[in-house]
Amino acid sequence: PKAQLRVAASDITAVVILDDIPKDTKGKVLMFLVLTPTSQVMSGKQRLENLVLQTTADALLDVAVVGQERISGSAAVVLCQLLGMLGITSFISPDPDLYTTVKGKQAMTAVFKV
Repeated sequence: PKAQLRVAASDITAVVILDDIPKDTKGKVLMFLVLTPTSQVMSGKQRLENLVLQTTADALLDVAVVGQERISGSAAVVLCQLLGMLGITSFISPDPDLYTTVKGKQAMTAVFKV
C-alpha cells in the first residue's frame, strides 16, 4: 500500500539498489532502504524494517539543493546522491558477473522474513 512517511536519515543504515531485474520489460529500478532496528518508522501499528522505492531507469528527477547546484538526472541516481549528502554511506547493488545461476541467468541470494 502507498503511504506518506517521514524517515530520518539516521534511521537508514543501507540502500540496496536492484536495477537489472530478470524478466522485467519496463526498466524498473527498486531501492530498498534498510532501517535501523531502533527506528520508529510506522505504518499504522506496524514498525517498518525496510522501505521499497520503485522508479524506472528512464525516470528523471530535478532537485534544488540549498547552497549548491541543482541535482538532476536519473531518479535513482539523484536519490542516491541526496541520501549520500545526508550521510548515508552504505550503497549495495549486485554485480551481474557474480550473481548468476548455474544456467547463467541473473540471480542473487536473498533471505525473506514473513
